[in-house]
Amino acid sequence: MVPIGQSSDQVRVFLTPSDLSPRKEIPGITEASSDDLKMRTLTIETSSTTLKPIKLEKLTPELRAIYASVRSNQDMSLPGIDVRGDFRRAIRTGQLSLKPVVISASGFVPKAMVEHLMRNKKDSALGVKYEPGDKITWMEGALHTFLTPLCPIVMSGDYEFKDGHQIRSLNGKARVVILSASIQPDFESAFKDEVIMKVVKVQEEAIEGQNLGSEFLPLWQQTCEDPITFQRQLQAYETLLQKHMIYHLTSKRRLPSLKEVQDVMQPSEALTYLDLLIESLDIDEQAALRNQFINLHDHVVSLEALFSIYLQLVRNEFSILEALLPQGYVYTIDPPAIFASQIGRGNVNLLNRLQTLAFRALREDSPFTHLKIIGFNDYADKAAIALFKIIFPDKKIVSKSELFSDGHYSLQEGYALVLHNNSDAFGQNIETEGANTSLDGAIGSYSDASCQLQRDRADLLDYIF
Repeated sequence: MVPIGQSSDQVRVFLTPSDLSPRKEIPGITEASSDDLKMRTLTIETSSTTLKPIKLEKLTPELRAIYASVRSNQDMSLPGIDVRGDFRRAIRTGQLSLKPVVISASGFVPKAMVEHLMRNKKDSALGVKYEPGDKITWMEGALHTFLTPLCPIVMSGDYEFKDGHQIRSLNGKARVVILSASIQPDFESAFKDEVIMKVVKVQEEAIEGQNLGSEFLPLWQQTCEDPITFQRQLQAYETLLQKHMIYHLTSKRRLPSLKEVQDVMQPSEALTYLDLLIESLDIDEQAALRNQFINLHDHVVSLEALFSIYLQLVRNEFSILEALLPQGYVYTIDPPAIFASQIGRGNVNLLNRLQTLAFRALREDSPFTHLKIIGFNDYADKAAIALFKIIFPDKKIVSKSELFSDGHYSLQEGYALVLHNNSDAFGQNIETEGANTSLDGAIGSYSDASCQLQRDRADLLDYIF
């Protein structure tokens, strides 16, 4: 195990399957079998620990040049353009141009679902999920987690969270950054409005996964947009999508029943175990989590399925960043709060650890050549930066605030600043919400992001990987 604060170059201790037994570190947890802890033997899609190969010939020279030119340390003059409406007028009049959007999707997101999710969100989903009359259902919203749009945007200020969401004005100037409109695993609502919880929680009966294939159509299309037929088929459709995601997020293609689960970790135990995995070398992360479960607000949750979600998220996002930003980039993370409500906001650190563990899994086989700096907003998780340093001893890892002097981005190097957004799957909040409502709303209110990601944009889907 590598102690926190030391890099893998300083300490190298290789673990065997017996060393990884959670019982040794966390009393009371059932020991994993040797079969479950075999190193690097998984062959299912979710076990891929390399970034997606992006063929350069699929990227036009213009697209590559636009992304490679983003250097966020350079201000541009933009007098008279401040808020969302100003940016929309600037796009209409040609003062600013539309930039190509690149969409990175997991292989199990059906082709027709990509267009459906990008074009059919409602105006805003502040605090709500599916409602009768909407086109995007709860489980489609969950599937949107595996579909990440990225694009350059122009901002009239720098985002800061200080007693709420706000933008520090650049006073007539602007900054070009890369927006990653990533959909966070959505644990905001309970009961009928559950989203991600439905694909990670263990229930009374086992749920057998089912692969729906790449040609599966959204319910809105299946029912020819007839609302009565839509409602009649909704429940069965949701079950199919739930099983589809479970199939692709678990190595056994299923979630067990409650009676099959012998031991369940409490959040503090799980945090300790995840820290152990992050600090360890030469392990198979997914195998180490395969039979591990956690109690979150009276839900028994599969740690393997939850980890698989983050592995897909990180893989989708960084495959594009590494392919398109040869100038180097600074990646900033603001951990979600509202999207963690259902598991308890005190347990957000567990989500941070799973994201960190996903980085660790990918780092094994992917050098992250163009990643230069990670800025993590550590106001509620002071241990996170030390853990990132274990994974990336050759990168600069800092508290996000260190990148912003007096509220403004202050790095001198000509890298692209990447804003990892916490977007919503059900509403196009970046087009509609006010500045003080969310990260989505703040970015959308003071940038041209609402134009770049506009739902009816003709070329929105030109680049899908």
